Amino acid sequence: MIEADEATDECYVELYKLQKLYGCTFHISNLDANSPVEGSLALTEVIKYPNVVIKFILRPTDPDFDLSQLLPFDGILLKIALVRKICPISQIKKPTEELPNQSGNVESLHLASAEDIAIENENITTDIKNRIKRVIYGYTEKHCTTNKYVIYESLKFVDKYLRKIFQIVSHTKPVPDNEVVWSLQEQKSLEFALSRAKQITEPKEKWLFVANIVKTKNANECIRRFLRVRESIINKQQEPPPVPEYEPVFERNAPLRLVGLEVEAISVFTVINTMFQFSCSRCAENFDISLSFQEKKKTTFSKKCDKCNLTMSCEMMPKIAFNNQTEIFDVKLENCVFVDFINGDLSATCEQCDTVFTVRDVKIGLKKNGSCRGCFSKFSLTFDAIECGALEPHQVIQKAIRIVKREQKKSAVSQRFKVGTPLPNLGTCSHYQKSFRWFRFPCCGKMFPCDVCHNEKSDHANDLANIILCGHCSTQQAVSNKNCKNCGKGFTASNSSYWEVLFGGISLTR
Repeated sequence: MIEADEATDECYVELYKLQKLYGCTFHISNLDANSPVEGSLALTEVIKYPNVVIKFILRPTDPDFDLSQLLPFDGILLKIALVRKICPISQIKKPTEELPNQSGNVESLHLASAEDIAIENENITTDIKNRIKRVIYGYTEKHCTTNKYVIYESLKFVDKYLRKIFQIVSHTKPVPDNEVVWSLQEQKSLEFALSRAKQITEPKEKWLFVANIVKTKNANECIRRFLRVRESIINKQQEPPPVPEYEPVFERNAPLRLVGLEVEAISVFTVINTMFQFSCSRCAENFDISLSFQEKKKTTFSKKCDKCNLTMSCEMMPKIAFNNQTEIFDVKLENCVFVDFINGDLSATCEQCDTVFTVRDVKIGLKKNGSCRGCFSKFSLTFDAIECGALEPHQVIQKAIRIVKREQKKSAVSQRFKVGTPLPNLGTCSHYQKSFRWFRFPCCGKMFPCDVCHNEKSDHANDLANIILCGHCSTQQAVSNKNCKNCGKGFTASNSSYWEVLFGGISLTR
């Protein structure tokens, strides 16, 4: 046993990170992951030993990973034997201006070999187990001098590419037992011999000549190798080009326009600050983005999805809008979908005196009134909805082809609101199954099917909603007991006609 001091701080931190992320248990045994382990020890106790075995379940975080491959478990049961290795600090940390001459040693956790990793899932094939072991060990060997917590980082790396590992192994064809293995040098010799033997017309003489050049293989083995390679090339040429499992969804110059725009005493306006809601095109996870434009010609953002780690980006170019020109942005979306406009600030120009003023906190469905600070004329601005323009025709065709080729794969459906189309599930939810509407809550400016849905997905209490969206046509309007002003349909299910209480009897029509 060794004493826990400053030299073991890095080991302690890494074990703590592993325990928090994966729920690791710690054990003491010989330097072998396949040997029996003693009972679980606390982190403060296990840090005193030179070697440690960690046991945990690596649960895939990729939503597209097929968990049925790991049944009856929900993850990969891993047992890893770790050793401590002392490295100079200069190997891990590069000199900086603050610390130009770093000296001393740092102790960190390492893997001695791939055999120190054990995977206890019985339904996972040996090939997949070996591939996972090689990936973990290879990552630690490559980054042990650059990453401080290399074991922790290697497990995150495996989790990120776990689906790809399973696919690579499943598509790798095993070499038949009777197949003779050819080295790269032998293959090059065969190709050179075949190029030299083009003029020989007699087959037997030709293949004897080839075998003479290859030297390590006889004529029959050269023939079999030639036929096998030729068959592989022909099959590869006949196969259709592979379709990637996931292709970025990219919309070029899709206009963002206001629906039902009404302005008075305003000649032109542009958006200077705004908050939008977007959705991941892979898993449909919603997220909010605040953007500031001011005098910029365009603004971009890029982020990774909190749920599936997909990289998403957007480029927005503001446009000048007025009564007959309702487009406020040209947008380019990559791997994300526009969902909603929450609020924003506009820079408007007075129609009478050309004074520029700011209209703040503009929201969908709420009429903004005010006075020009130059001539004091009254102005107003309102709009009913905001829509993101459709794809170009050729892009729609390409996207449809990709969907047909991948129809066996289920993709998440993003919520995208467009006037004239119904809301998801006609606006109903699990709490109110006869309410065909969504509400826009003034506390956050976002839309939810009901107050319970709002409270479940928000970190604040809801205020009374003052705008509703029709579940049948997505038209926004003020809260009222009347039917939808656009489609004329009701927002709630009609009462059952079985009990005709007002007529003093029972209806026999049902």
